[in-house]
Amino acid sequence: LLFYAYMFSATSLLSIPAEEKIVICASGIYNKETIKYLRRFCYMYNADFSPEWTDSVTHLIVSCEAKSDRLCRKTLKLLQALIAEKWVLSEFWIVQSVNKGKLLPPENFEITNVLNSEVEENFSHMSTICRNVNKNIIYEVAGKVSCRSYRVNRLPPFNDLHFFFCGTFTDISKAAICNLVTTGGGIVHKNINDLLRKKANCQNCFIIASCRNVNFGILNKFTEIYIRYRIVTLDVSYIYRCIARYKLLSIKPYLLMNRRDKNYTKENKMKMLDCTLAG
Repeated sequence: LLFYAYMFSATSLLSIPAEEKIVICASGIYNKETIKYLRRFCYMYNADFSPEWTDSVTHLIVSCEAKSDRLCRKTLKLLQALIAEKWVLSEFWIVQSVNKGKLLPPENFEITNVLNSEVEENFSHMSTICRNVNKNIIYEVAGKVSCRSYRVNRLPPFNDLHFFFCGTFTDISKAAICNLVTTGGGIVHKNINDLLRKKANCQNCFIIASCRNVNFGILNKFTEIYIRYRIVTLDVSYIYRCIARYKLLSIKPYLLMNRRDKNYTKENKMKMLDCTLAG
């Protein structure tokens, strides 16, 4: 029996590229059976397991929704893996690689869609705010996720863009979001005045806030900043979805301003499109 176990393990190891050490991290996995498979996988394929996200992680394993084996919920670990160009795979990669006794191609198990948790809470407050700004923010429940082969062949999505993060953020801390942006090539300013000074010789400056935590008074201030400095304020979901797609998206659905200046949407959308083409 021991000899059989040794042969089974040794045969399986042949499918692992010698140049890559597999380091597994998990997100949203609480099922005891799946955890057993994770342990068995690490034993069979000489993989390491990291309970927290680190730069050494090569594969993030996520729990999938019942509706699809390629759909998962947004978590900080998910965003960290995507922006770092790592594999983001469903738990079924682990299960089937163990059951079949060989390491299966990860491309067949990549996550393709993510549920955006920001639409689930404070719905009434968000509806009131966004009705005056843009309804698309609250109705975009699921978003697409770009595959790893796409991500590794492109410049980071926030390359040479400047950001200031305003106010508080609910599901992910401000510090963690800032780290995501800097990993993605962005430059984060700690002070709004630094961003305003940067605007004098750089067009790619943006304020990021959370529509969960703003009121109409704050929206009016964002609008005043735009009118005076031509700096738009975007909902933080814009950052999350650019990371998932690993490219800049149109800013129009994410603007957090009252429509007192009818020209701001078209003008700044064109600037962002220019950034997209340059990236």
